[in-house]
Order: sequence, then C-alpha cells, then structure tokens
Amino acid sequence: AGQDHNLKLWDMEPVLSSAKATAAANALADDAATQKPRMLALLSGHLGAVNCARWSPDGTVLASGSDDYIVMLWRRATSADGSLGAAPFGTNQAATPERWLCILMLRGHAGDVVDLCWAPTGRRLASVSLDNKVRIWAISADYKTGHELAVLDGHHGMVKGVSWDPTGRYV
Repeated sequence: AGQDHNLKLWDMEPVLSSAKATAAANALADDAATQKPRMLALLSGHLGAVNCARWSPDGTVLASGSDDYIVMLWRRATSADGSLGAAPFGTNQAATPERWLCILMLRGHAGDVVDLCWAPTGRRLASVSLDNKVRIWAISADYKTGHELAVLDGHHGMVKGVSWDPTGRYV
C-alpha cells in the first residue's frame, strides 16, 4: 500500500527459496536474478494514498483503507471475470500474472482511513479514521455486500489503530 494510490501484491517465494539455498544460489550468477520478488498484481482504484491493507481471515479478500475516505475489498479475478493477468482496458499498466477486482466499497468516513481489522470470523470489519470515529461494518459471507453496523464516536482525537480481541466480541 502506498502514496501512489495503489496496492501491489508480491510473490516472495524467490526470496524465501533463496534463503533456504543461499550457498547454492551464491555459486551461480544467474540465480541472483531469480532471488528477487516479482509483482503479481497492481490494484488501482483508490483516489488517495493507501494507508493500510489487511487480509480477511480466510485469506481470499484484501481490505484497503485510503485518504479518499473509502474502504475497498478486493478479490482475485477468476476466468469468468475476464482475462487474467491482462492490464485493465484504457490504462498503460503492464500486464501482471494476477488480476484483482474491487468487489465492495464501504463509504462513511469523513477523514483518511488509517487502519483496518477483520473480526476472527471475517463477517465484521472495523475501520478507523482521522474523523475520530471507529466504524464497524457487517460483511456478507461472499464479501459482495456490506453495511455499516455501528459508529463508535467516543474519541476526542484522531483514532489511529484498531484491533479485535481473539473472540471477536470486543474492539
């Protein structure tokens, strides 16, 4: 997540594999090039800096929060969603091995979204913003719909972090 308004997903396997076989990789100059991570996908859609990204508990959905006051949920495209790895039409982005789609936008904050946390079940998402509020979102099992469940507005200053307890009962 970054100031360029994008999220980038990276394949770290080359780095992890090279750590396991450092001696062998150092022996061959050609292997040095394969030890670099490679970008799997570029997720574009936010209109401001992306401040945070958090994986859903099942690992299939990525939530992101931005200076555009929006929380977006992303899922990897399937063959039914369009050509995988192709750059989005009308952009000058390079093709990537994976394509991810925004499947849900959660709007409600009046300030930069600076942290997110999924409840252990994945059916709730807490977001915090520089608007001094914590918002709790109810998310459907397929992650395609969501609505604001609660707004916690007891803070008198900016809220910069959020976490659920392990049982998912308390924020």
